[in-house]
Amino acid sequence: MLVTGNTSFCYLFTIITIAVFSIEVTCKPKLVFRNKRQDKNVLVGNVENNLGPDEICLQCICEAVSYCNVTNICDEDGSCGPFRITKPFWIDAGKPILRLDDAERPEAFTRCAFDLTCAGKAVFEYMKKYKLDCNGDGEINCVDYARIHRYGSGDFCKKELDIFVKEDLFSCLNETIKIKS
Repeated sequence: MLVTGNTSFCYLFTIITIAVFSIEVTCKPKLVFRNKRQDKNVLVGNVENNLGPDEICLQCICEAVSYCNVTNICDEDGSCGPFRITKPFWIDAGKPILRLDDAERPEAFTRCAFDLTCAGKAVFEYMKKYKLDCNGDGEINCVDYARIHRYGSGDFCKKELDIFVKEDLFSCLNETIKIKS
């Protein structure tokens, strides 16, 4: 990752490495992530983000739903791994798999769900597919992605986030803002 610029917004941060990103960060009034594969700018929290959630958002969703705990077992509702994804969610996301795995193998879902990178790719692909302004504020941002992650697509995501998920999400996002300044 390359970080350039001289404003207080420049910082280095630890991120979840996701296969779809080849990132260069240029510091401006907002962080601009450049996806080299598609050569488009992705503004954090901006409605112009047609690619899905950025890595900061993905990391904060992970923190909010499980503290990114990769040792979690699957819950009674079938949600597994650090992002607490279900098999139908994984299927909707296009069945991402670990390298050299086969999506048609019965264990492919759980192997992906417990791998931070693969599960992050599943969340990214799902959000890219079902992105929606859930709270009606005119922007598609991390709050909308967190609602889609929690409740699913369409009108379901118009529900308010659970208080614990919301607090953890905003705490993570606020920590990111503190690091930037």
